[in-house]
Amino acid sequence: MLKFLSAFNLMAGTLYFLCYLSGGGIYAISGNLAVLIFNGAALYGLEKGRHKWNLIQYLSAPASMLFVLFLFYSSWYLARSAIETSFATRALWLLLIFSVAFGLLIFFQLLLTIRLAFRGASGK
Repeated sequence: MLKFLSAFNLMAGTLYFLCYLSGGGIYAISGNLAVLIFNGAALYGLEKGRHKWNLIQYLSAPASMLFVLFLFYSSWYLARSAIETSFATRALWLLLIFSVAFGLLIFFQLLLTIRLAFRGASGK
């Protein structure tokens, strides 16, 4: 499951960058980069059979979590603005759905890797 989530988040992060962040701000681009780095490091650790985090994961995990918060906040703000102005296009709703789904997948993958790292560290 964790390997699938990591690979899927790598693909989703690349797709999100190509579709929505080509002209994006530095926060969104750096957050997406942190997600890609974290997922790449997680996949590498899973392939090698190591469940302990390395320095790259310790540095990119908080940035990934901030990116999740950014995705949720921006989705909430866009949805609220679209409803208030009665101007919602299909592209906007696709962006909102993809952003929330991508944020949830990143969040669950972070939780799974933390759980696996601590379970592996405790010797169980």
